[in-house]
This record gives sequence, structure tokens and C-alpha cells, in this order.
Amino acid sequence: MYIRAQHRNPELTEAIEFVRNQAFGILIAPLNKRSWGTHLPFIVNKDLSLSSHMAKANPLAQQWLNEGLPEEVLCIFKGAGAYISGSWYTQEEVSTYNYTALHVYCTVNLSSLEQTLSDLDTLMHTRESKQKNPKFMSEYSSETLKQVRGVLGFNLEIRDFYFAQKLSQERTEDRAKVIAHLAEGDVNDQAVASAMQQLNKPV
Repeated sequence: MYIRAQHRNPELTEAIEFVRNQAFGILIAPLNKRSWGTHLPFIVNKDLSLSSHMAKANPLAQQWLNEGLPEEVLCIFKGAGAYISGSWYTQEEVSTYNYTALHVYCTVNLSSLEQTLSDLDTLMHTRESKQKNPKFMSEYSSETLKQVRGVLGFNLEIRDFYFAQKLSQERTEDRAKVIAHLAEGDVNDQAVASAMQQLNKPV
């Protein structure tokens, strides 16, 4: 991913926090000489590796099981994006987009059934805890839990990452006006406005 220097965040801890907040991303891997994308939930482990799972019926899972693992995969996590009108600037300039996105390059290791169950329990606990009437994995019958046999769990070790935060950092004189315009927009616009405010908050 191309990122201008002023828009790249090199802090791994902040990239990891972005993964925690987004939680759902796209895993890109080679399959039959093409790039194959799979939309998946992710969890962050204590060692800062990532874990996920996909259906064994997925052609990518079949390739991993029968032909071996790829040397590297790419995981993409996307935050909110918003159109920035050139009319909002003090001086004439073209329109653009503000956005946040994270590309993570990883190696893959398949997880044992026990580890996959543990990861699923962690994932469900994280999400169910926010529900009005949560139902945790421990409450499911053994018959229902047999469905895990149709799942391929895996662990991802981060090799490299590119964290883009294109949030008008270089437009000091126009930033407040851009935020004000975005605050009047839709949910995505407002999310970008919030990200801009957070990024420029005094430490």
C-alpha cells in the first residue's frame, strides 16, 4: 500500500489497537494463480499475533490442508473514509479522501482443535459481553459445538505492517474547517471527523 510519509503511522501498538477495534477484516492469499479474499473475524493474542478461522469448505482452506501453507498472507483492516471537498480549503486545491486503513503481512500456522475452540471462546466472549442477553460458548450443547469440526483455525504472526492515517495532517490551517464539515455529514463522515480530532489531540 502506498502511503505518503506524513500519513504513515509506524507504531505497532497503535496498529494492533486498530485491529482490536475493527475486529473484522479481509485475508488475501494466493489460490489457483489468483488472489483470493476471505472476510473474517480476528482476535489479537497476548503475543500480538492474530488468530482467525474459516470454513473448511472454503477453497482456500482446502488448499492449505491439502497443498500446504503460503509463505505469506495479507490482512486488510479498514476504518471509516470520507470525501473531502476542495471547497473547504482556504486556498484552491483538488478534492480528496480521508481514511484509515491497515495492511498486515503475516505468516500462517494452523491451530489445533483445542486452540481453535479456545480462540472461538475468546471471540464469542468479547462480542457476547456487549449483548443485552449474552450467550457464551460454555452454554452451548456439545452437539452444537460439534460444528467446530467444519472450521479451520489458524494463527498469524505479523511480519510487517502499513498503517495509513490520511487525516489532513499537513493542512493545519484547514483542519478545523474540514472537521466541522465532516461533523455535519453521515456516520462515516462523523467517524472520520472523530479520528481527525483524536489524532491531533494534545498528548
